[in-house]
Amino acid sequence: MEDWRPIEDAPGYEVSSEGRVRSLERIDALGRPRPGCTLQPSRTPQGYAFVGLWVDGKCKRRTVHRLVLETFVGKKPPKHEARHLNGERTDNRLTNLAWGTRAENYADRVAHGTDARGEKHGNARLTADDVRAIRADPRTQSEIAEDYGLSQSYVSQIRRCVKWRHV
Repeated sequence: MEDWRPIEDAPGYEVSSEGRVRSLERIDALGRPRPGCTLQPSRTPQGYAFVGLWVDGKCKRRTVHRLVLETFVGKKPPKHEARHLNGERTDNRLTNLAWGTRAENYADRVAHGTDARGEKHGNARLTADDVRAIRADPRTQSEIAEDYGLSQSYVSQIRRCVKWRHV
Protein backbone atom coordinates (compact mmCIF):
# COMPACT_ATOMS: atom_id res chain seq x y z
CA MET A 1 0.00 0.00 0.00
CA GLU A 2 1.31 3.43 -0.95
CA ASP A 3 2.29 5.52 2.06
CA TRP A 4 2.52 9.33 1.64
CA ARG A 5 4.64 11.46 3.97
CA PRO A 6 5.49 15.18 4.03
CA ILE A 7 8.90 16.25 2.78
CA GLU A 8 10.63 17.79 5.79
CA ASP A 9 12.40 20.71 4.11
CA ALA A 10 9.72 21.37 1.47
CA PRO A 11 6.40 22.37 3.05
CA GLY A 12 3.43 21.68 0.81
CA TYR A 13 4.93 18.58 -0.79
CA GLU A 14 4.72 14.86 -0.05
CA VAL A 15 6.62 11.80 -1.28
CA SER A 16 5.31 8.25 -1.39
CA SER A 17 6.84 4.85 -0.67
CA GLU A 18 6.23 4.11 -4.38
CA GLY A 19 8.57 6.92 -5.44
CA ARG A 20 5.98 9.51 -6.42
CA VAL A 21 5.99 13.20 -5.40
CA ARG A 22 2.97 15.46 -5.13
CA SER A 23 2.16 19.02 -4.18
CA LEU A 24 -0.65 19.75 -1.78
CA GLU A 25 -3.45 22.26 -2.28
CA ARG A 26 -2.16 25.71 -1.39
CA ILE A 27 -2.60 29.46 -1.82
CA ASP A 28 -0.10 31.06 -4.22
CA ALA A 29 1.72 34.38 -3.74
CA LEU A 30 -1.21 36.28 -5.26
CA GLY A 31 -3.72 34.70 -2.88
CA ARG A 32 -5.23 32.33 -5.46
CA PRO A 33 -6.00 28.72 -4.52
CA ARG A 34 -3.85 26.15 -6.35
CA PRO A 35 -4.88 22.49 -6.50
CA GLY A 36 -2.43 19.80 -5.54
CA CYS A 37 -1.10 17.40 -8.15
CA THR A 38 1.34 14.55 -8.68
CA LEU A 39 4.56 15.95 -10.13
CA GLN A 40 5.94 14.58 -13.38
CA PRO A 41 9.67 13.97 -12.81
CA SER A 42 12.34 14.91 -15.32
CA ARG A 43 15.56 12.92 -15.86
CA THR A 44 19.17 13.88 -15.24
CA PRO A 45 21.67 13.02 -18.01
CA GLN A 46 22.57 9.96 -15.92
CA GLY A 47 18.93 8.79 -15.92
CA TYR A 48 17.87 9.66 -12.35
CA ALA A 49 14.39 11.14 -11.78
CA PHE A 50 14.22 14.63 -10.27
CA VAL A 51 11.54 17.17 -9.46
CA GLY A 52 11.54 20.91 -8.87
CA LEU A 53 10.12 21.91 -5.48
CA TRP A 54 9.25 25.55 -4.82
CA VAL A 55 10.52 26.55 -1.36
CA ASP A 56 10.66 30.17 -0.21
CA GLY A 57 10.11 31.44 -3.75
CA LYS A 58 12.98 29.40 -5.20
CA CYS A 59 12.86 26.17 -7.16
CA LYS A 60 15.01 23.46 -5.59
CA ARG A 61 15.87 20.53 -7.83
CA ARG A 62 15.78 17.25 -5.85
CA THR A 63 16.28 13.66 -6.97
CA VAL A 64 13.34 11.42 -6.20
CA HIS A 65 15.43 8.57 -4.75
CA ARG A 66 16.99 10.95 -2.21
CA LEU A 67 13.57 12.36 -1.26
CA VAL A 68 12.23 8.82 -0.66
CA LEU A 69 15.24 7.75 1.43
CA GLU A 70 15.43 10.96 3.48
CA THR A 71 11.69 10.90 4.20
CA PHE A 72 11.23 7.20 5.01
CA VAL A 73 14.69 6.10 6.25
CA GLY A 74 16.35 9.26 7.54
CA LYS A 75 19.16 11.63 6.66
CA LYS A 76 22.13 10.33 4.69
CA PRO A 77 24.80 8.88 6.99
CA PRO A 78 28.34 10.24 6.52
CA LYS A 79 30.18 8.75 3.52
CA HIS A 80 27.04 7.03 2.24
CA GLU A 81 25.09 7.41 -0.98
CA ALA A 82 21.78 6.17 -2.35
CA ARG A 83 21.72 2.64 -3.79
CA HIS A 84 19.19 1.26 -6.28
CA LEU A 85 19.17 -2.37 -5.19
CA ASN A 86 17.88 -3.77 -8.49
CA GLY A 87 20.12 -1.56 -10.65
CA GLU A 88 17.22 0.38 -12.19
CA ARG A 89 17.77 4.13 -11.78
CA THR A 90 14.11 4.79 -12.60
CA ASP A 91 12.77 2.48 -9.84
CA ASN A 92 12.41 4.79 -6.84
CA ARG A 93 10.23 2.56 -4.66
CA LEU A 94 11.32 2.41 -1.03
CA THR A 95 11.78 -1.38 -1.30
CA ASN A 96 14.44 -0.79 -4.00
CA LEU A 97 16.40 1.90 -2.17
CA ALA A 98 18.97 1.92 0.63
CA TRP A 99 21.82 4.04 1.95
CA GLY A 100 25.18 2.41 1.36
CA THR A 101 28.87 3.09 0.98
CA ARG A 102 30.48 3.91 -2.35
CA ALA A 103 32.02 0.42 -2.37
CA GLU A 104 28.58 -1.19 -1.92
CA ASN A 105 27.12 0.97 -4.67
CA TYR A 106 29.97 0.05 -7.02
CA ALA A 107 29.53 -3.65 -6.21
CA ASP A 108 25.83 -3.26 -7.11
CA ARG A 109 26.75 -1.73 -10.49
CA VAL A 110 29.16 -4.57 -11.26
CA ALA A 111 26.61 -7.21 -10.18
CA HIS A 112 23.85 -5.63 -12.30
CA GLY A 113 26.10 -5.05 -15.31
CA THR A 114 25.44 -1.30 -15.26
CA ASP A 115 29.06 -0.31 -14.62
CA ALA A 116 30.56 1.64 -17.54
CA ARG A 117 33.80 -0.23 -17.95
CA GLY A 118 35.37 -1.77 -20.99
CA GLU A 119 33.28 -1.50 -24.15
CA LYS A 120 30.39 0.08 -22.21
CA HIS A 121 32.50 3.15 -21.47
CA GLY A 122 31.66 6.03 -23.80
CA ASN A 123 35.30 6.66 -24.69
CA ALA A 124 36.33 3.04 -25.25
CA ARG A 125 38.49 2.56 -28.32
CA LEU A 126 38.92 -1.18 -27.92
CA THR A 127 36.66 -4.18 -27.57
CA ALA A 128 37.16 -7.16 -25.27
CA ASP A 129 38.22 -9.17 -28.34
CA ASP A 130 40.84 -6.52 -29.17
CA VAL A 131 42.23 -6.79 -25.64
CA ARG A 132 42.44 -10.59 -25.85
CA ALA A 133 44.21 -10.28 -29.21
CA ILE A 134 46.69 -7.74 -27.81
CA ARG A 135 47.52 -10.03 -24.90
CA ALA A 136 48.04 -13.02 -27.22
CA ASP A 137 50.00 -11.10 -29.88
CA PRO A 138 53.72 -12.08 -29.85
CA ARG A 139 54.89 -8.84 -31.54
CA THR A 140 56.52 -5.95 -29.71
CA GLN A 141 54.39 -3.50 -27.81
CA SER A 142 55.38 -0.71 -30.20
CA GLU A 143 54.19 -2.67 -33.24
CA ILE A 144 50.89 -3.52 -31.59
CA ALA A 145 50.42 0.08 -30.43
CA GLU A 146 50.91 1.35 -33.98
CA ASP A 147 48.34 -1.11 -35.38
CA TYR A 148 45.67 -0.13 -32.82
CA GLY A 149 46.49 3.59 -32.64
CA LEU A 150 47.53 3.33 -28.98
CA SER A 151 50.60 4.32 -27.01
CA GLN A 152 53.19 1.67 -26.20
CA SER A 153 52.67 2.27 -22.47
CA TYR A 154 48.92 1.60 -22.81
CA VAL A 155 49.63 -1.71 -24.56
CA SER A 156 51.98 -2.54 -21.69
CA GLN A 157 49.22 -1.78 -19.16
CA ILE A 158 46.79 -4.01 -21.05
CA ARG A 159 49.28 -6.89 -21.13
CA ARG A 160 50.02 -6.53 -17.39
CA CYS A 161 46.23 -6.40 -16.65
CA VAL A 162 46.48 -2.92 -15.18
CA LYS A 163 43.96 -1.79 -17.80
CA TRP A 164 41.04 -3.99 -18.87
CA ARG A 165 41.69 -6.38 -15.95
CA HIS A 166 38.05 -7.54 -16.06
CA VAL A 167 38.75 -9.21 -19.46
